[in-house]
Amino acid sequence: MSAILSMRREIPVIVQCTDLQASTRWIDAMRRYGTNVVACVAPADDDEYNGLPLFRHCADALAATKAETCVSIAQPRAAADALLDAAEAGVRIIVSLSVGVPIHDMMRAHRRIGDLGAT
Repeated sequence: MSAILSMRREIPVIVQCTDLQASTRWIDAMRRYGTNVVACVAPADDDEYNGLPLFRHCADALAATKAETCVSIAQPRAAADALLDAAEAGVRIIVSLSVGVPIHDMMRAHRRIGDLGAT
């Protein structure tokens, strides 16, 4: 928790979502509040979304942007896999805004994320 509280505004953040249209309001709100959103990760065929580069996997977004943090806005059944994608790509701080995630999925993801050294 202390790692999240000590974040600075200039830290690059990637936003990971399974549905870009449903996540638009969250992405826009983060940018309005000054979050340094540098890329989006989503299953889409475009190269860009609202002026941000768009990638299909966190590893690609990390390589291109050097982001340190990921905010995941995945649908409940895809949330655990999305978090694991971020952790396995090397993100150290991952924030999930997903609600209704099956508890067994989240327990599995939480254990693996900890094993990978992410928070």
